Amino acid sequence: MLDEGQTCCRTTLGIYVTYYLHCLRLVWYVLVGDGRDGDMIRLDTVLSQCDGVGREHEFIKSIIDTIPQAARAVGVSSQSSLEQRFQSVVGECKKVALYPNNTNLVAQTLSSVYSRLLRYSVKPRFLSEEDFVSTDGMDTKDLLIQAQYFMGKHCLTAAVKCMNQLEGLPRTLASDWIEEARLLLEVRQAASAVHSYAMSKALGYVV
Repeated sequence: MLDEGQTCCRTTLGIYVTYYLHCLRLVWYVLVGDGRDGDMIRLDTVLSQCDGVGREHEFIKSIIDTIPQAARAVGVSSQSSLEQRFQSVVGECKKVALYPNNTNLVAQTLSSVYSRLLRYSVKPRFLSEEDFVSTDGMDTKDLLIQAQYFMGKHCLTAAVKCMNQLEGLPRTLASDWIEEARLLLEVRQAASAVHSYAMSKALGYVV
């Protein structure tokens, strides 16, 4: 026969274990997608489940509430989708890299022609995400080369950091990709936080 304290403990443990499982599902969705909508990862169902279980936990609720409404409504682009689109985005940025702050048609045409004559070195300045602490001194060409290197290593955060430093026409051309990538990273950060919190609580009650 369980006393009141044991019953309360088991009930609390059940809540955290259930929440932990929902958080695992959220992390899985953010990392690999839900398998239904191709390049878009739908989060509405799993977020509703997390909201339902976590109503009594203010900390969890505050994290879930940081997820942008756009992600809740239409989902986020998967990393594989972003990686596939990245090469075409970089290609367009390279075409206008020589005139980053000029939007007139003549400048765009000249830049496109010159970019085809310019050989882009394939050697990045940084070979690891840990060493990549600053973009100081990096021009458009350097940023694009570095971003390509990191995307080849599936380091989305570092690649976005490079692309976010672009200016002028390259930044305009890359803006949609940057915003979609940042949205995925925001959701991924929130998913990681709720996962860690729920896991620590569940393990604490088990121990």
